Amino acid sequence: MGFRQVKGLRQEDIQVLLEKKGEEYSSISQLSDSGVSQATIEQLTDADAFRSMNLDRRAALWEVPALNDKPIGLFEGQPSESTKEPQIQLPYMTPGEHVVQDYASIGLSLKAHPVGFIREKLSMLHVLPTKKVNTDVQEGRLIKVAGLVLVRQRPGTAGGVCFITIEDETGFTNLVVFETLFDKYRKEILQARLLMVEGRSSVRAWSFTLLSPAASTCLNYYRSWYNINKRICLY
Repeated sequence: MGFRQVKGLRQEDIQVLLEKKGEEYSSISQLSDSGVSQATIEQLTDADAFRSMNLDRRAALWEVPALNDKPIGLFEGQPSESTKEPQIQLPYMTPGEHVVQDYASIGLSLKAHPVGFIREKLSMLHVLPTKKVNTDVQEGRLIKVAGLVLVRQRPGTAGGVCFITIEDETGFTNLVVFETLFDKYRKEILQARLLMVEGRSSVRAWSFTLLSPAASTCLNYYRSWYNINKRICLY
């Protein structure tokens, strides 16, 4: 992925990094010495950009504040006091924590899909993976499915119908929400980042027709991923 994926990063900041690169950077302090601002370094750290230096996100975040201790004036070029500090073994971040931070900093994750972490809980609720919904479900069967909302569309020519695409760790599927149901659950449908829905499959239309769900407090696990503190799902 390119630097443009990192939220808050400006093109001019990256230009400084690239123009003064020379040889490969081997430490965070080298980026600071080349003129890259501390704010930019923090954003790159949040995006887990320093693994090539054998620094995971937490270890890199620990090093960034030490840049404030950089010697200047007569002491420029001398090692900072922070280099004399004893090394601390920080606890490793869990895969779930990494995915949370990935979504917060770049809007996606290549490490894992958020829904995969709660698949066991979803299976207990008889929620099917989208791959199974798309390939192994009979026409008109009443089923449940859950995923992150990728796209919402409500064309003016569709008679009030809303089309939603959701994604889980196995793929994606399409939802069809009719006008009466959309009006009833407008807030949840428009604001939720994660939806769990119940409806009837439509194999021929390669879609999933949402029936009459009841708003519920579900999938509170990992709700901090999306900064949602209220109901985020339908079923």
